[in-house]
Amino acid sequence: MKVKIGDAVYTLNPAIKTLFQYISIFGESFLENSFEVQTNEKAILICLRLLYSGIEGRRPDYASFLKLADANLTEAAIAFENDVMRENDLYKKSNNSKYNSENQNGIAELNILAVCAICGIPEFVLNSFRIFDVLQIIKTVNMLKNPTINDPMYTPMDEATMNSIYGPVR
Repeated sequence: MKVKIGDAVYTLNPAIKTLFQYISIFGESFLENSFEVQTNEKAILICLRLLYSGIEGRRPDYASFLKLADANLTEAAIAFENDVMRENDLYKKSNNSKYNSENQNGIAELNILAVCAICGIPEFVLNSFRIFDVLQIIKTVNMLKNPTINDPMYTPMDEATMNSIYGPVR
């Protein structure tokens, strides 16, 4: 995706690395900010920040960037947010629940980065794939490393244990 800001044309990268750059530039989590209830102005600012973070190569000064922000740039920022957050069909089928920031400890993007490091996912994946693609890769790597993790387990229980969990049977 390309965007024109002033007289210059910039290439945008919708890969997950843009979310890491957002944290680096603004000191806040895009995911946490975008999933909070907010005013329309705040939502537009978050989209503009994401667009700014997604610029490949040399970026304009942020203050200059905001001065040049018009309705067209705002529309481009919203379209870019949709591109960054686009879910692939495989992820939609395997995960029925949406992201919930309350279930996370710390900044979600950094948790994902830590899991990528643990799983040994190479850096080019972070530069090339969107967030939901990376989550699917993490899930696949985990399933390949631990093939029995999703197998249901049967644990026999005596009557006392069943009564303590489910109440009296009779």
